[in-house]
Amino acid sequence: MTSLSRADFHEACQPHSVAGKRQASKDERDLWSYCVEALKQLKPTFALFENVRGLLTSEDGMFFNRVLSDIYQAGYDCDYRILSAADVGAPHRRERIWILCFPRSQP
Repeated sequence: MTSLSRADFHEACQPHSVAGKRQASKDERDLWSYCVEALKQLKPTFALFENVRGLLTSEDGMFFNRVLSDIYQAGYDCDYRILSAADVGAPHRRERIWILCFPRSQP
C-alpha cells in the first residue's frame, strides 16, 4: 500500500453548531467515529480536521475531550487553533477549529 502523507477531514458541523440543536453524538450526522477510524486505517503522515467552534463546547466539552482522546489513542499528537475566515481573507468572520494531527514520537 502506498503511504499517505496527508488526510483532511471535514465532519458535519450541524451536530455542534450553536445555530443548531447541538445534539452532538446523538445526531445521526455525527461522523466522528468514522473519521477517527479512517485516521487509524490510513495512518497519514499528518491529518487536518476542521469544524465549527461549537465543537469545543458540545456536550459540555466532553465531546471535544473524546476527540482529543481518540486522536491520541490512534497514535497521534495534535495541536488545535480557532481561526476566523477573516484571518485568511474571507469577507466574514465565521470561526472554525482546526486540529493538526501528527504521529506521536516514541520515547
